[in-house]
Amino acid sequence: MANTQINVNGYDSEIITEASTLPAGSGEKRALVNGYDAKVVYNANGGGGGGSTPEDFFHAYNGNYSLSSTQQYVEVRSDISETILTLPKKDDIQDGHFVVIRRGIGTNSQLVQSPDGSVSGTPDVDAATPPNVKLLLNGDAIDTSDTGSTFTQTSNTSFVTDDFLGQNHEVFEVEFGQTGAKGLNSTFTPATGGNPRTVFFQYKSNGVTVPTDKAGFFGFGDVSSTGKLFALEGNGSSGDLRVHCKNVLIGYPKANFPDIFDGNAHTIAVTSSSSDISSIELYIDDMSTPIVKGGTVGSGSINTADSGITVGYSKSDDKCIPGKYSNFRCYNQVLSSDELNILKLQGVLGANNLDILDDFTDIRVVYNKSEDFWQVDDGVLLRLFDYDNRISSLENPDDSPRYRAVSNTTQTISTSADGSVIQFEVEKDAVDLSLVNGELEFTDGGLYTFLVQLNLDVTSGFSGSVESWVESYNYDTTAWEIIPDSGQIKEADTFNEGAVYYNSIVNVGVNAKLRLKMRSTSGTASLEASTLSNLTSAPSSVISVTKVSDVGIPTGFSNLTELYNTLSGQFLSLNSALNNHTTNFTAMSATVNNLDSLVSTISDTLLANDNLYNFNAKDEVNIDITGVTNADAEVFIQDNGSLVKVNPVVVVNGNILTVQFVSPQSGLIIVTSY
Repeated sequence: MANTQINVNGYDSEIITEASTLPAGSGEKRALVNGYDAKVVYNANGGGGGGSTPEDFFHAYNGNYSLSSTQQYVEVRSDISETILTLPKKDDIQDGHFVVIRRGIGTNSQLVQSPDGSVSGTPDVDAATPPNVKLLLNGDAIDTSDTGSTFTQTSNTSFVTDDFLGQNHEVFEVEFGQTGAKGLNSTFTPATGGNPRTVFFQYKSNGVTVPTDKAGFFGFGDVSSTGKLFALEGNGSSGDLRVHCKNVLIGYPKANFPDIFDGNAHTIAVTSSSSDISSIELYIDDMSTPIVKGGTVGSGSINTADSGITVGYSKSDDKCIPGKYSNFRCYNQVLSSDELNILKLQGVLGANNLDILDDFTDIRVVYNKSEDFWQVDDGVLLRLFDYDNRISSLENPDDSPRYRAVSNTTQTISTSADGSVIQFEVEKDAVDLSLVNGELEFTDGGLYTFLVQLNLDVTSGFSGSVESWVESYNYDTTAWEIIPDSGQIKEADTFNEGAVYYNSIVNVGVNAKLRLKMRSTSGTASLEASTLSNLTSAPSSVISVTKVSDVGIPTGFSNLTELYNTLSGQFLSLNSALNNHTTNFTAMSATVNNLDSLVSTISDTLLANDNLYNFNAKDEVNIDITGVTNADAEVFIQDNGSLVKVNPVVVVNGNILTVQFVSPQSGLIIVTSY
């Protein structure tokens, strides 16, 4: 029976079992109530467990509990079984509503979740182990991993709202009764050959009781030859499952795993650590214990073809498994049981595991209505497992800035020297970045990866090349300026067209604006959108930008060119230059850890010495770098009235860093340590 709280002689008591089944002997204070043994848990002074004041904690012991809006102080216990605490529904509470949760005794899990909002959770698996496919399937099929692959939705599929493991949100459904290739597909393959992999998802049957033979939950690769497939499928017609690799498979008898077609939500994971077929493991619901295998059929190794991925069906025989799918992820490494359990716990909306707390530690969660998010109070310090090391406080980092968009229109590439701005009019994912008319604006400065795929098409007889580069907007001059060293070139003709890739690491400042430009050197070239034979869209252009580091340009500078030009003005304003220098240049060196320090170092050095140094051809400047780790040198010289960063020969030998010049130059050396 469910746990029931009652009042016995002024004590709040919990009925735990029938008196006749109690073990003999106990040191706890007990009372017999209507044939049940009632265990006294604390003195309520006549209260009944309402849970609205610190003195009146509601007891959530060994079971599933859904809180009302008035239950704001809760003690959780799991000494007999797992306890799941569900926070109040968001429609029943106001912004700022809080719940104080006390972690009571017990070795079983103590979980806190929300029925319809996100919850601040334990450390994010994806932060340490980024997925290369991340389809939350919460209303769309957008891949929010750094890969940002395009997934195409087939007919007879839709998004519906349903309860998945206590969380109510949209999920992806393959309609009941469908039998063919129905689901999602992409040309991207998360793992090829015999490389390690993990596939994780959650599934709920919508009426299916037994999948047909070769009907699949997902599939990588193809069936061209032995080992080229990697798919979780039905095996025969009795309800067994298999991981099928074409002509070789691992079987899992139905008797060895939970009934996943019972209409309840189930968590499923498949891992493989190598090309050896025996390295495959299947997990269902219990992420700590793999399902017992029934044996291997056939012979061969895992050698997955680079032929894309399907969700909801397998390429084995293009048969789907109807049902509802949520939180589909792929990783190019094997996740641990701990990591899989975190993914299961967090689901789509997130959850918090009280196992990370010491007994009788309190945490306070506060509902932020605008963000639809239960946030752990910042003032509470928790001791968490990150499953590699203990860390000292709960970390809930904001989403890293990123942007992804595509274009489905034809774009003509100009032959003029100024080229054409590449457009991306269909936004897929945006965090702290925005794009209008091909101009990408950054809210946050730092170091970013800049990845672009272009679908090039040229006319018959075309022979030449296409050039691409990145430009940055100068707010002072209101002009666009080419970022140094950002150019790339590709030769093309009618036999050498198709995908063109632009890859770059770009260092930008706060509120900087960038755009990608392209020109054709000869004839007519364009970017063309098309559709593959399997109905997968091939956009004319795809852009993916992701922040990778906080080390960036100081506030006030939008790009490196602007920074250097500003500093050159300081150089050129000086009235004199020293005509000689000493071989020991320690006085001019400084250790800097970021570009903010670099600006300060350059400015201070110039003002202190009131000059630049003249270096003669084939000079060697020796700098003492004792105590400096990973030393390198930044060298700036005057060139046609402006400051230019150059890359001279730099040699480190012990504690001496030597800079070698091949021509007479006037400038400054800064020793860096990153």
